[in-house]
Amino acid sequence: MAVTQIVLHEREHLGIIKPEGRVLFLNLLYFADEIASSRGLPIPRQNETLDDDEIAMAEQLVDRMTESFTPEKYQDDYRHGLLTLIDKKRDGTRLRNKPQPQPKPTEDGDLVEMLKASLDRVAGRQKRLAA
Repeated sequence: MAVTQIVLHEREHLGIIKPEGRVLFLNLLYFADEIASSRGLPIPRQNETLDDDEIAMAEQLVDRMTESFTPEKYQDDYRHGLLTLIDKKRDGTRLRNKPQPQPKPTEDGDLVEMLKASLDRVAGRQKRLAA
């Protein structure tokens, strides 16, 4: 294994190169200053126990959301959009910047209620797909 620093997309990255058979794999890592501290996060204490209903809901949510991985289902939207812009610019189309939507703030609430709402959303999506 080797530790390396490389430049990709005009930005320096930290990585590990490791051999596997006749192939070398590059795994990108974070620099220390890119890793946020966990101080101040609401992490449960080690001796804190969860209610059986909470565990059952979490397991149910994972079970309902689990599906086979299909690589064809995913596409590189950034690359597709960039190539579209390049084609338009090459054709002489004048490009305008679109206002970017503001991200929605994360809700700070009761975990059990959020799990229930998430289960309801997944159940509704599964019903629509089955119809």
